[in-house]
Amino acid sequence: MNRRARIAPQVKAPEADPNATPVAQVEDKLARLGLQVDAMQALLVRLLQDVVQAESRLEHSQVGRLVEVNEQLVVATLAHQDEADTAAQALEGA
Repeated sequence: MNRRARIAPQVKAPEADPNATPVAQVEDKLARLGLQVDAMQALLVRLLQDVVQAESRLEHSQVGRLVEVNEQLVVATLAHQDEADTAAQALEGA
């Protein structure tokens, strides 16, 4: 299914009878509008599901990146702590 068809589904409703009474014409139009409302509600549900999935993927991606960065910070902190300990020992021995 192409993107356009997914975003704007076409609702095929029966054509209004031009010989119908004004009340019948309004009833027909109301029925067609009801079909369009149903289609738009279904579209909104699908779009909301897409948003939830996209947010979930983004959150997972961000979590993975934060874990990576945190690991790098821990390794750098340990290295700097080792350097500081070595420098402190050198100062004590001098």
